[in-house]
Amino acid sequence: MDADWRILGANVAYCDIVGISRNSLVEQNCLAFTHEDDIELSQSALRTAAAGPKGERISFEKRYIRSDGREVWISDRSCRSQPGSRSGSGRELRRRHTQSRPGLPGRENGR
Repeated sequence: MDADWRILGANVAYCDIVGISRNSLVEQNCLAFTHEDDIELSQSALRTAAAGPKGERISFEKRYIRSDGREVWISDRSCRSQPGSRSGSGRELRRRHTQSRPGLPGRENGR
């Protein structure tokens, strides 16, 4: 991620978690896929990681909304990996479980 929360690159697992292809995902704001109730938590945790010493990790759980409308709970471990980045390559996401959200359309671009 860059300083404006845009995704600079993503692996296959991240693309699978949010249900979007790598080409479509790059340059989008990472909060576009975050559940609305978890945006403040995500911003706070990622700011803490960015302000901490290089390599120091913070961990939190949050929800993403996949492109098909399903909620995905993830465990996020983030750290500052390079100066000027929010978290750079020092981010690890692990899927916990997926939950259907009937009647919700998929999201394309976030907030």
